[in-house]
Amino acid sequence: MEEVIIVLSGPLQHAWMMALSFILVGQSFWSYSDHQLFISHNVAILLFNLLPIYPLDGGRLLQLLWLSLYPYKKALRITLITSFTCLFSGLIGLCFFPFHLNIMVILLFLLTANYLEVKQRNYRFMRFLMAKQHDDLVRSTKVIEIKQNALVRDAVEQLTRNNRHTFKLKEKPETVSVDEKMVLDAYFQGRLHKPIQTVFTTPL
Repeated sequence: MEEVIIVLSGPLQHAWMMALSFILVGQSFWSYSDHQLFISHNVAILLFNLLPIYPLDGGRLLQLLWLSLYPYKKALRITLITSFTCLFSGLIGLCFFPFHLNIMVILLFLLTANYLEVKQRNYRFMRFLMAKQHDDLVRSTKVIEIKQNALVRDAVEQLTRNNRHTFKLKEKPETVSVDEKMVLDAYFQGRLHKPIQTVFTTPL
């Protein structure tokens, strides 16, 4: 929620500035033509900034939505897929309109930013796992059922933000579980290609 407030603070700046323009229109220093130009520019910037393209505010809001619904790694992937889809749609759409150098430069910048995000996605995921390993805050617990032949790396890819996870084997007749920190310890000890059942040592 804190991140949502931070991201929304950008678009909200346009809202109060446009409201102020409506209040001041007609004053000696703020003519109606100034008001119209100001409103049209702010609306254009606001709508553009809310496009679901990362790292625009719209793309960041969409990423926060995916992060609340899906595991961290999957949310990053969906964000990039959505972002690239919108970008390529925009590039195709430009073929049917007169050439505008400024729009092309912006789209190329956004393509570059998303390409760099693709290259850095594994580093971001690793940073997320390291932060989770050292996070001692009490959070709501989420139980993840997983096959015993699944690998440790498959388990950590199911971790989400703002939850403490407990893994439970599907195939075991008895109920066994293990805390996420044990799985993360195994991951950072180089056992990421080991079956998850090797970590399950704590029966309930």
